[in-house]
Amino acid sequence: MDEQTFQAYFNLVNSGNIVAAAEKYYKPEIYLLDDGHHYDHARILQLIPLIQSQMKLTYHLVGYYSKTEGNALAAEVDVELVALVDVDRKPFADAGFPEAFVPLKKGERVLSHHFYKYTFEGKKFTSSIGYTKNEKASSLYR
Repeated sequence: MDEQTFQAYFNLVNSGNIVAAAEKYYKPEIYLLDDGHHYDHARILQLIPLIQSQMKLTYHLVGYYSKTEGNALAAEVDVELVALVDVDRKPFADAGFPEAFVPLKKGERVLSHHFYKYTFEGKKFTSSIGYTKNEKASSLYR
């Protein structure tokens, strides 16, 4: 997957259309592991809209690292969350995503810095493993 395709994926997610992004860029058997939290295809499609219902979620590509051969790439990414409302913990807990809760008041912003390794087949992701550290963000974004 080249950098232009990877950025196009982020652009689609940033537009708020995770369903279109998942259809275009995720293999059905995709799995994500982010700071110890595991998500399969179905859980990704539940989680991202939940986040986007209370916060603007924007991925900023800082660095892209890939070989010309192989099926893996690494990315350095800043994830920006801006509260659209006072973020409510209950919907996250009720949906089984307490780790995604970020205690923000309307208009507050948090930026977290991530490192991800992605594997892919063709132009579709098969896995993503990520790590980040940010004290204000939820455990998902920390």
